[in-house]
Amino acid sequence: MSGKYSYKITELCQNDIDDTLGYISFQLHNPDAAEVMYYKIENEIDYITRHPYTRGDCQYYYISDPHYRHSNIGNYVMVYYVDDEKMELRILRFLYGKMDFSNIEME
Repeated sequence: MSGKYSYKITELCQNDIDDTLGYISFQLHNPDAAEVMYYKIENEIDYITRHPYTRGDCQYYYISDPHYRHSNIGNYVMVYYVDDEKMELRILRFLYGKMDFSNIEME
């Protein structure tokens, strides 16, 4: 498929992002790193709206549906769902990569 997909960030994912940036900025006392992470997230979302299937599927995280994909951003994993009919991505979660995803709510 060609063209640019639209995207929606779920409330769960927005909370994940806010928590991560807050942790980096306030707990680790590194607001500059939090700002860099924010821009990495923005850049990755822009990239996957143009190339949604270039990132890996989620079989490693025990999700077998090929429409679920993931992007690694530093030590974090962004999980998204590709809806080809609507030409839309749902950005589902933004989680620390070493977490066990098997019991994590995705939507």
